[in-house]
Amino acid sequence: MDYYGYAGKTLYVDLESCSTRVVPLDLDEARKFVGGAGLTSKLAFDLIKPGASPLSPENLIILGVGPLVGTMVPTACKTNLTMKFPGPASRSESKYIVDISVAGGKRFGIMLKNAGYDVVVITGRARKPSHLKIIDDDVQVCDAADLRGKTDIFETTDELSSRHKGPTGKAGAMAIGKAGENLVNGAIAFVDNMSTIGTFGGAVFGSKNLKAVVTLGSKGVKVADGKKLMALAEKLRQEIITHPGFGKGRPAGYLRSTSAGYPDDLTSRTKVGRVACASCPDPCKADHEIKDGKFAGTKLLDCRAHYAFYHGRRLRLEEYGEILMLFDLATRAGLDMFTAVRMLHFVSRLYERGIISSKDTGGLEIKRGDFNSYRKLLEQYINRQHIGEYMAQGWYALSDKVGVDAASDWMDGASIVRNFDTITDARFDGFDPGHGLAAILRPRGQLLLQDTMYPAGEDIHKETCFPEWKRSLNDVKRDCVEMGAPPEAMDRIFTGNGFNAGRLEKHAEDAYAVYDCLGVCSEGGRTTWEPVRNVPLLAEMYTAATGFDITTQELKKRGERVWNLQKLLNVREGFTRKDDEIPALWLKNTETPLKLKGGEKYLVDWFGRRVSTADIQRMLDDYYDERGWDIEKGVPTRDKLFELGLERFSS
Repeated sequence: MDYYGYAGKTLYVDLESCSTRVVPLDLDEARKFVGGAGLTSKLAFDLIKPGASPLSPENLIILGVGPLVGTMVPTACKTNLTMKFPGPASRSESKYIVDISVAGGKRFGIMLKNAGYDVVVITGRARKPSHLKIIDDDVQVCDAADLRGKTDIFETTDELSSRHKGPTGKAGAMAIGKAGENLVNGAIAFVDNMSTIGTFGGAVFGSKNLKAVVTLGSKGVKVADGKKLMALAEKLRQEIITHPGFGKGRPAGYLRSTSAGYPDDLTSRTKVGRVACASCPDPCKADHEIKDGKFAGTKLLDCRAHYAFYHGRRLRLEEYGEILMLFDLATRAGLDMFTAVRMLHFVSRLYERGIISSKDTGGLEIKRGDFNSYRKLLEQYINRQHIGEYMAQGWYALSDKVGVDAASDWMDGASIVRNFDTITDARFDGFDPGHGLAAILRPRGQLLLQDTMYPAGEDIHKETCFPEWKRSLNDVKRDCVEMGAPPEAMDRIFTGNGFNAGRLEKHAEDAYAVYDCLGVCSEGGRTTWEPVRNVPLLAEMYTAATGFDITTQELKKRGERVWNLQKLLNVREGFTRKDDEIPALWLKNTETPLKLKGGEKYLVDWFGRRVSTADIQRMLDDYYDERGWDIEKGVPTRDKLFELGLERFSS
């Protein structure tokens, strides 16, 4: 059988027995769930046992690539990962979240597709440290004893990529570091030394004794109408390269304030070379070199300086090279750098206030602004030593240890604990679909409509944000059309001179499910963020690639189907509307402002109007209504599931 757009196979790997089997892709299911996040979510529902512990052999690692991955479509290189993530969703309940994570990369996703697989399902636990090799039809669970304990995740990736190179070049690699091996709650997997995937999921890899997955393929991807797809791909490429933000990557515009001692325009000062994912014409990442100070001459691989700098303020690090080094150390150990900095900040404040002492830190004295004490505390975190043992277990374990609830009593920070992760405090730039609502409704607080590069720390001014990212109401309307919102939905979303944030959120979520199913970029900074997220154009591309005729609304409906299925995965784990919780600190500060040097900050909506608890609840009501879900329970109804062809998942 000829498969167009799809590789045509699902690979099952049992780590314990080192056995593999290949199952032909069911095209009816492919058409129903598109691919990528859709197929991985469907398999997660079928194969992950409800109530299974995330770190048990019963949990699965499911990797998937969409039908546009490996074609000439710009940015089509994304890999989806679906699993049950470690860390309980609340302090009082041991419920665990099933969710997807998405990453780009230089080779991994495209090589997996070229090896002949749309989905890889990894089960069991290897008896010894291992890595999974997927090179065309050669699939093996290989010994990784020589890689275990390696501090540097970049070196691990380079070693594996070179070890398994072939006629098509070096292999793609998805690897964990020491943090994942030690089952640290904030561990990540790193893809091709440039993209993180499975934030907090690195521990799942570690629990399976799986150091890495390596892919290399030579089979290529067939498409139904190459001429048509080429023309559409070129159209998209032209839209990207002619976009006003093309070539600017992620600028340092929000780093203008020098109140922490940083020189202006730091990202430009440290940038050495820009880095792009495969098939993307506009690199949004960069490698860096520290130009001066105690670490002058140090080169760093994609340390994402733009993130590092605004987090550095929180730690009071005066020398910019220090925060870059701290981020680099966390990343090389396979630890999520944002979680790491937030943990370090929280623990340092606990120490300052006498809530913990050197007895808890193995004699380490912690001083904000002291790089060496942060470095040593980071090592405790990665190695689960002293206070690091509780940091490694996550926010709730740490809160129980110290007697301070990080979820409701966060001190001096812009981050708020939600479930087992943290989210950006919406008070900094308003409560809207891209910030507040998405953070409440997405299991792990993932943000949808726009990036949230907003200030962190009590002394950061509002002008450090991206002023050019402020969007007009007409911009939002255009976005909705490009996300595939039908005319009748537009009438519900846009009323008078504003919009209904709850109803808009539903359509944003469905569109992003489409992007994740197809395997195209859903982030992309200021350039690909706009041209690529065009559902009507993507529908044409899907038709040209697969030969399956599909309209914009049909593709959008598939995104809705996948989003509902993702919701059902967590409903089955016991989640209801009460888990779509409004962070306590937000509620507290609907009446009590956050006081910054730039003035008082209340929770406000997109238009600057004060937001109350009742307002947020109404937004949630509107969201559930727009979805056709039970408003009281916040879950899909049987009627909605039958409408979407998901009736077998309704029990």
